[in-house]
Amino acid sequence: MYVDRNAFKECVTSYAVHSGRGIWFSKCDSHRCKAVCKEGCKWFAYCHKMKREDSWQLTSCYKKHTCSKATKIGIMSSQWLSKAFMKKICENPKIKLRSLIKKAHSKWNVDLTMTKAARVKQQALDEINDTYGEQYRRIHDYAAELLRSNPGSTVQIQVERPPEFELETPPPGTDLRPRFQRIYICLEACKRSFMILPIAYVVVEAETKDSWRWFLLNLCDDLGVDKIRWCTFMSDQQKGLIPTFDELLPGIDHRFCVRHLYSNFRKRFPGVQLKIMMWKAAKATYVQEWERRMKEIQQVDQGAYNHLMEIPAKYWSKSRAREKPIVSMLEDIRVYLMNRWSDNRQIIVTYAGEILPKINKKIEREFDKGGEWLAIYAGRDKYEVSSSQGNRAKFVVDLNLHECSCRKFQLTGYPCEHAMSCIRKMCLDVKNYINKCYRKQTYVDCYQHVIYPLNGPNLWSRTENDDVLPPVFRKPIGRPKLRRNKTGDEPRNNGPLSKLARTGQQQKCSYCFALGHNKRTCPRKRQERGQERGWHN
Repeated sequence: MYVDRNAFKECVTSYAVHSGRGIWFSKCDSHRCKAVCKEGCKWFAYCHKMKREDSWQLTSCYKKHTCSKATKIGIMSSQWLSKAFMKKICENPKIKLRSLIKKAHSKWNVDLTMTKAARVKQQALDEINDTYGEQYRRIHDYAAELLRSNPGSTVQIQVERPPEFELETPPPGTDLRPRFQRIYICLEACKRSFMILPIAYVVVEAETKDSWRWFLLNLCDDLGVDKIRWCTFMSDQQKGLIPTFDELLPGIDHRFCVRHLYSNFRKRFPGVQLKIMMWKAAKATYVQEWERRMKEIQQVDQGAYNHLMEIPAKYWSKSRAREKPIVSMLEDIRVYLMNRWSDNRQIIVTYAGEILPKINKKIEREFDKGGEWLAIYAGRDKYEVSSSQGNRAKFVVDLNLHECSCRKFQLTGYPCEHAMSCIRKMCLDVKNYINKCYRKQTYVDCYQHVIYPLNGPNLWSRTENDDVLPPVFRKPIGRPKLRRNKTGDEPRNNGPLSKLARTGQQQKCSYCFALGHNKRTCPRKRQERGQERGWHN
């Protein structure tokens, strides 16, 4: 007995694959289904629908085969294979297609094409992650469940209505359902642990001025403008972000990621020397040092100097101090945060020190550097610090205000090498001059709040909101990229034979030893070969 016709067909398919027989369905309609083997073989199985119920029954069959085994099973569909490989793909969603092909060959001795293996993997992933449109349809249900399990959190969903929605009598047949545009999520535990990132996360249609403005407005509503003004925003020179900050948060501290700046910088100005000099300028903690570093760059390469001067120093120097459906992706982020909060909460319990370990290492380095400076006490916790190496560098340190004229003490929150020389001279306790944000108790306070778990979609309550359609899919040109583009100074793979790209390096020909080309494109080699061929002719 079978529940329906599909159950019988799956059973026959499974038998065909495991036995390696070229079985196919000669008859298949609403009330009967007959499976036969290839021509010349007497094997068959006949099943039909019962009269008074929807069940199907096997009525007759011939079990013996008179044919040889086959390596290509015609009825082995991608749907059946996706169910067979479901567990394997669920354990490793990024499994290679060749691994699936190899598994099918070793298990059933059947051959799979790359195209069919790709369909099998995609169908299994769709089943695991639920369908693409279904997750968008239940986005409001997901938001309601998130707010139920984490009270005090913020979830903002923005949808786009069709123009016909505003009409009193829209044309018949018009789909008036909203289309997904953006979602903003800020969990209550992240709000309370404001000093620890991440604070909020969003999914938007594109990184534009409008989407950045929408995100910052929601962030200000959640945390308050007064708190936001104390933050420093780091970005990778996204378009539309600077004017948005100027409009909503004028005067906010906004910096560019120097790594992204250097990625663009090295395309025009390659070389290790300029890289080191640029990073030294970026790490300069006071204006005079930055100006000195920039003069050094100017002496080496005027073009590189002009390029960096076009970028305001306040954005990059201390001296001016995408694959899964929507719900699955949001759940991955939430589960990651939940695990991170839980792990950090457990790790800090066993830590015995008062100052966090990474800061301890930095303090030890500054303490060792402090031996290169001589501190002279002036009074009222003020010191004049000069170099013991013979140069004329001098700095003023105020231990009472936790300040140094190099500004590193103020920027980092722990004593710089100049302040360390003063602390060593007076035999003071370094811990008294370290900001409280680096202490164990502050870390415990940040991670004491819990991100609570969620029920699955089977337990979500149905909301009264309209079903949401997925956004319009815009297929980009070319093959989809699964990895980010690496810069020239990054290894191309993670194996033992990792290599760096040759982008920006000047080639040297191994034939004529000239610069600017290689042996394959050598003009001298081409000329000599042409003359040689002409002489033979």
